[in-house]
Amino acid sequence: MKRFKFRLEAVETIRNRREREAMEELGRARREHQAALDRKAGLEAALSEALIRRENLANSPVSPDAFRLIEGFIEGTRVRIRQAAQQVMRSLRSLERATRGYMHARRDVRVIETIREADYSEFKKELGRRELRLMDELTSARTARERAEA
Repeated sequence: MKRFKFRLEAVETIRNRREREAMEELGRARREHQAALDRKAGLEAALSEALIRRENLANSPVSPDAFRLIEGFIEGTRVRIRQAAQQVMRSLRSLERATRGYMHARRDVRVIETIREADYSEFKKELGRRELRLMDELTSARTARERAEA
């Protein structure tokens, strides 16, 4: 009995490899985006703590240097938050690009899978026809032999 051999095996292998690579790229982009979000959230938390400390400084006598120090920290943190927001936007664009790449690679793999299924279905039909033809030939041969014996 003949085994099924897919005619586009090489194409299928390449497309599966590309899909795996696209999936890895998507995972990397997701990790980078999450790291950027976490960094921004950490900076925002540090800013809110610094604002609370500045408010607490107003309740007690403090040197102007301490007040300037915390004001400098607050301004620096605001700048870092803006930079982190820009990094979040860049990582989001990268994530969207990776998602599109993965979806395209996945679609290509599905096309090949559909072709494989159609080819396999045709192979099974042809195999069934061959077996039916063989059974017909065996039946005809047996009938001819029985008639010859009778």
